[in-house]
Amino acid sequence: MPDPTSQKHYVAPIETESISVDAVRISDKPSNLWRDAWFDLRRRPLFWFSVVLALFFLVMALWPTLFTATPPNDDCSLSNSNGGPTDGHPLGFTFQG
Repeated sequence: MPDPTSQKHYVAPIETESISVDAVRISDKPSNLWRDAWFDLRRRPLFWFSVVLALFFLVMALWPTLFTATPPNDDCSLSNSNGGPTDGHPLGFTFQG
């Protein structure tokens, strides 16, 4: 068995001539995850489509009468309840006339 102290070690030489230092720009605003996400998402059309769709659903939930208003129905008369076919109503009438 060879002597462990007699083995050669291969280690990369240390370069002291070219030490690089990362530069930090102090004048720039600090970056964070929310800001980076906003800069990335605002350029995507699918994001804006989703925002408009979500706002539409929110308006529907907050003010449902804007979307459910119906005109008065003068054709509904309970005197025609379960009536048979007549002119203009070939299938007859329902329970609600």
